Amino acid sequence: MNLIRIWLAAIVLLLAAGLGLTGCGEKIAIPEPLGLYSGSAYRPPEEIFDPDGPLQLAIANNTLLVLTPGTLTKRDQNYGFVSSIEGLDIPRSLCVDETEDIVFVFEQGASQVSWFATSDLTPLGSGGVPEVQDAVAMATSSVGIEQVPGASTYLYLSDPDSLVVHRYAFDQINGLQPHGILTRSG
Repeated sequence: MNLIRIWLAAIVLLLAAGLGLTGCGEKIAIPEPLGLYSGSAYRPPEEIFDPDGPLQLAIANNTLLVLTPGTLTKRDQNYGFVSSIEGLDIPRSLCVDETEDIVFVFEQGASQVSWFATSDLTPLGSGGVPEVQDAVAMATSSVGIEQVPGASTYLYLSDPDSLVVHRYAFDQINGLQPHGILTRSG
């Protein structure tokens, strides 16, 4: 008798499944990516970036800045090409200032930091930083900048070869001015 009940229950479940009467209601469709940069989120990287791959990425004014060997490229929200600067001398890192108006790039080969307008990558200037061996990360912050008259931000360069974080005051007229070491190893 128990065997008959089990068989009947199994038949009822199979019929219900065949008619679509089981489950947790309507199935949820795979979500479509929406929002900043997601329209092309599933494109293979080789269709988007230099074959050598990006060194670093940054976002400024709803555009993507991509640093690759020798080139800084600006891309739109669908990864489409907008503009680029080529011929950078061993670029290692980049960062965007707090106002998102300027992108800084450390060029190890030239021992300098170059800066460009984020709007169209127009070169705005460069300054030598011979004391920096390698900058693998950069950041800006205007906290405490009032100590340096005319400066708009501090630029920090993390230099693992020297085991320090260098600090520079930046203004559009004088460029970079050394402003000490933020921290040392440890």
